[in-house]
Order: sequence, then C-alpha cells, then structure tokens
Amino acid sequence: MERKGELSGFLPELSGACPKYLRAGLKYFILCLLDVCGCTAVGTDTRATVDIVLSAAQICTRSGEPEDGTIKDANIFIFSGGDFLEKSVFVKGDRYSTTLVEGREYSIYVCANFGYPLTISKRSDVDELLFHLAHPEDFSAGMPLCGFVERAKVPGQVVIALERLCSKISLSIDRSQLNDDVKMTVNSLRIGNCPRSCRVFGQSRVEDEDGCFPVGFGLDYLECSNLNLDYGNGTSGEVSLYMLENMQGEFPGNPGSDSEKVLPDNHPGAKVCSYVELGVEYESTWSNTSGGLLKYRFYLGESFRDADIRRNCHYHITVTPRGSGISENSWRVDKSALVSETFFKMDPEGYLEADMGEVIHVRCSYSPEWASFYCSDEELEEDRQRGIYEYVKDEDGKGVRLTITGYGTGMVYMSAGEPVNRAGLLYIHVRGSETENQED
Repeated sequence: MERKGELSGFLPELSGACPKYLRAGLKYFILCLLDVCGCTAVGTDTRATVDIVLSAAQICTRSGEPEDGTIKDANIFIFSGGDFLEKSVFVKGDRYSTTLVEGREYSIYVCANFGYPLTISKRSDVDELLFHLAHPEDFSAGMPLCGFVERAKVPGQVVIALERLCSKISLSIDRSQLNDDVKMTVNSLRIGNCPRSCRVFGQSRVEDEDGCFPVGFGLDYLECSNLNLDYGNGTSGEVSLYMLENMQGEFPGNPGSDSEKVLPDNHPGAKVCSYVELGVEYESTWSNTSGGLLKYRFYLGESFRDADIRRNCHYHITVTPRGSGISENSWRVDKSALVSETFFKMDPEGYLEADMGEVIHVRCSYSPEWASFYCSDEELEEDRQRGIYEYVKDEDGKGVRLTITGYGTGMVYMSAGEPVNRAGLLYIHVRGSETENQED
C-alpha cells in the first residue's frame, strides 16, 4: 500500500548499487524542493508577520486635479532568493499584512493606483512593466505611483516610499513688461507631445510620435482663469498640468540660451520633445485675434540645454511676454488667427538735398510692431566707405543717424515684413560745386 506523503515512483530505488554521493545529492534535492513548495514537514523555518505600509507625500490639493497623495490600490510583488516570486497580490488601500520567513531577506516592489492587477512570474519582469494611459487626463484611479525596498527583513513593519510616474508643471504669467495697449487673455493651456505610457521602474522616454497623444493634458477657459488674474505687479496666479516622464536628453541643436530653445515643425525633435501651448485672445491698438487664438509654444526641460521632464518633480514656470508679446524669442508663435491694421512711415523718405556736416536722422515707424524689420547695412556701409557719411544706428535698430562727410550721393533703405509688407527709400544728394561734386 502507498503511504500518503511519500514520493513513490518519483525517484529510482536507492539500492546498494547506487553510489553514496548520488544518494546524498538526491536527498539534498528533495529537501530543497520541499522548502520551495512551502512544505512544513521538513525544516524549522519560523514565519512571522510583516506589515507593509505605503507612503506618498501629497503636493497638491486643488479640486479637479489628480489626487496626488492618495493610494487607492496596489500591486505588491515579494521576492526572495533574488529572483523567486514568493507573493504577488493586488490590494485596496495603503497597507498589507502577510507572513514571511523570519530572518530571510526580501525585495518588495509596489505599483500603486494602476486600477487593475498585474501579472508577472520573475524578477526580470519588473523591469519591463509599463503604465498606460487611456487618455492624457485618465487619473481616475489616482496618480500612478511606484516604489521598492531591497533586503527587507521580518518581523516588523516595512515602509515603502512611493514616487509619482508623473511630473507636475505649474505655470504663471508676468505681464509687467507688455506694452500698455496690449491685452492677453489665456483661453486654453495644454501639454504637447504628452506620453501615452511610462516605464515603471527605470527611466522613460517617448521614442516616436506614436508614443504621444495627439492632444495632451489640458485646461480650458474657466480652469485657466487664475492666469488672467493680477496678484500684484502684473503677475498672475498659477495653474497646473500633469504628464508622464519623458527624458529626451540634450535638446536638439544644443541651444546656448532660452531664446534658442525652439524647433521648427519639421524637426524630428518636434515630434517627441514635450512642450506647453497657450491659446491666447490678443488685443492691441493695431492687432486682435477677432475670435481666434494666438498659440504660444515653448519647450520644457530642466534647463535650456535639455528636454528632460523627470518623474516625481514639480516644475514652476513663469512666462514673461515683452513689448507687443508677439515676437518669436523663447517660443514659437502661430499668428494665423491675428487680424492686423497695418501702418508704415519712413521719415524722411524720397529725395533729399544735404549740406556738408549736416546731421540727418532717418527713422521708420510701423505697425504691428511684431512684424520683421530690415535696414540695409550693405548700402550704409558702402556709402560710408565712399566717404559720403558716417552713421550710427538707433538702439532699437529702427532708425539711423547720418553725418554728411563728403560730396556725392547716398541712400538708405528700410522695410517691414508680414503683415505690413512695405518699404521705403531715401536718396541723398550732397550739395557742392560742380567740380567738388564729381564722383570717381
């Protein structure tokens, strides 16, 4: 009769013909197998209770934002012996109690607020875990969190500090340097190239445009209202956006300042580097959006040299438009919605007779001020070398002061680009005797 608990038929009969070292090896194999299977008939391991406590600091409280410090659920993976998965559980809340072997070291990995159980079979599977968003504002289960501890021992309490897979981007606007006639009202705010997924344990980055949502996490008019309030000295309040980690590394082109941190739409980096886009209702003396929106785009990063948006970080950004607020400096501006009344005046313009030693100030005014402007250095320098005049440009580049130094003729050319598309020419004749007036 076969007795319960024996391994009958599992191993060959250990007869005298079987070498002693083989019998010893087989006995050791059986002991190891029983230990792995959790059998208590062999060995004297003592099991004790361990309490696993999950902790995540809360960094925001405004209603409507993701519940940053809340832990609604957790996948907990407990490994022993390096790679052996001893326990895998999906629990509600931020605590879990279990029994483990006293004195043994464990590695514990946690994924919180995923909203569903995860399935893995070995330690290396942890490195391949990804968190996916169904849409860029899908934080219904709470802010996704992760954390781990190595070489944890029982009994007692194991506290695991969790970090967010997302970064928080808080933005305000300083309007103090805008022209007095300019009014800018923020209508929308959105993350561009917002990642669809994130590697849970390890650095994460978007590899191509398919890894981004077409339209990222955003806020609309009422949610942006804090950006349109003046809290003193032209500075607005803050609003916040969220996005998964996107570590793109060095910014394309290696910019030397914030003003160079821009990318043309056809650049490969423009498909994967994350940015913030503001939709603004714009009004000034000469221009307005007439129901449309100006779109301001600026790229994110930890400095002007990189495009890294790191998990578990809180970025504070102050946008400071200057002058007309439409010049392309540290951002890209889409002006397609702008309706402008244009104006151009060059003074003096046309034909002018001048005397030796006379000083002439040539000045151009135009609107809108954000239009490109050109004052021909080539003609100015050529006339200076011919001895007709010396010149000094105005500080803003929109005028030039000429001092007549010789007989002959010279010219000054100025032009303004889109949407003005006007130009002016001044032709100067220096008065003198007929013989003095001859040119080489």
